[in-house]
Amino acid sequence: MEKRKIEGSIICFDGIDGSGKSTQLNLIAEYLQNKGYDVLCLRQPGIPGVGTHLRNALFDSSSINNRLHDVWAKRMIYLAEYREFIDRYRSERYKNTIILCDRSVISSNIAYGGAEIGDEVEVMRKTVPFYEDLADKAPDAIIIFEVELHKTIERLRKRNSGNYYDDKDLEFKLKCEEIYEMLGDIEEMNPDYLGLAPGSNIFRYVDANRDIPFVFSDIIEIINSMFEVRDKNEDNGDR
Repeated sequence: MEKRKIEGSIICFDGIDGSGKSTQLNLIAEYLQNKGYDVLCLRQPGIPGVGTHLRNALFDSSSINNRLHDVWAKRMIYLAEYREFIDRYRSERYKNTIILCDRSVISSNIAYGGAEIGDEVEVMRKTVPFYEDLADKAPDAIIIFEVELHKTIERLRKRNSGNYYDDKDLEFKLKCEEIYEMLGDIEEMNPDYLGLAPGSNIFRYVDANRDIPFVFSDIIEIINSMFEVRDKNEDNGDR
C-alpha cells in the first residue's frame, strides 16, 4: 500500500470506553510534535464552541434532565456535528496539521447506536445516507482499541466519571465490543455500508490489553505503515 503524507491527515482512536484511547492519543500527539509536526487533538462530537454542549445533551449522565433520550434524535445530532467537523478540518487551513481525534462517527455511531437499539444494521441503514457523500473526506485512519471488557470496567470504576457508557449494563457493553470487532470486516466486504469509498482501507486494530508502552509501540507501527513520517527537525537542520 502506498503511503500518504501525514500532514493534513485525520487519525481517529476508537473503541469501548476505558480502552485507553485518550492516553494513547496524548502520547502519539507528543511523539508527532517532537518530530516537528503541528498536531491538533479533538474529539467527536467536539468542535470547539459547541462540542461540550452536544456531549452533555447526548451522553452526560450529570445532565440527565436535559439529555436527549430518543436514540434517533441523538444519532442525527451526532451526524450533523460530523458533517461540520469534516467541513472544517478538511479545509485548506488544516492542510499541514495532523488531526488526532478521540472517536470517529463512522465507527462510534454504529457501535453505540447499534447497542442502544440492538440492531447495528438498522443504524447503518438509517444514518449512513446522511454522510455517505463525504466518503472521499473520511478519516485517513481509524484505530480500534481491542480490550477485554473486564479491564475496561475496572478502569472505569477507578475513573468514576459517571458518563453515558458507565451507566449502561453488561449486555450493552458486550454489544458495543462485538460491533467494533466487526467493523473492519464490514469495510473489507462492503465499505459503502459504512459510508466509505470503494477500496477504503482505514480500519486498523490494536491489542489494548497490554501495558501502555507496548500499545504505544504498536500504534506507532500502524502510523508508520500508513503514512510518511519523518523528523522535520532534522530537515530544518539541513537547511
